Amino acid sequence: MLYLASTSPRRSDILREFSVPFQVIPNCLFEEYLNPYLGVREAVRRLALQKATASQASWEGMILGVDTIVVVDDVVFGKPVDREDAARMIGQLQGRTHQVISAFGMVDTGSGKTLSRSDVAMVTFRSMSQSEMNTYAQRDDIMDKAGAYGIQDSAAGLISKIHGSRYTVMGLPIRQLLPILRQYGIV
Repeated sequence: MLYLASTSPRRSDILREFSVPFQVIPNCLFEEYLNPYLGVREAVRRLALQKATASQASWEGMILGVDTIVVVDDVVFGKPVDREDAARMIGQLQGRTHQVISAFGMVDTGSGKTLSRSDVAMVTFRSMSQSEMNTYAQRDDIMDKAGAYGIQDSAAGLISKIHGSRYTVMGLPIRQLLPILRQYGIV
């Protein structure tokens, strides 16, 4: 059985789209910490794996933890803390290209074996007026998303180009995950 340690509706939608059987389990609460001494991709992979391993005591099977960050000018954007932070992020992203790094970590509770993978997509936002940025930053649907936007939501009109997987931008590198799920007989 695959257990998704994430309440993200987007990640659930992606798994359903690819006919992956899974059950959502609550995330174990712990302080998320991106290790500044690691490369960004490795730090995101470790955080995703921590999300999976934090839940392993309560479940039997494969536990999947996932994390996504946005990086522009070597600055990491997680979820905005408030509207002002969201406006700042959108202001720094507009008219530019940035990285979206999504990673997953898995733990097999039977064997204790763990693994993690990540993927990077490059996303370019179109230029926006100050009024557009301010209006966008007031949306409720951006507050739970890295970089204060979701490609599947209202941000689609802000994006002028994507180089890489749309699923990575949505928060789950499914192309890297599917072969692993096949190895474990989950799909």
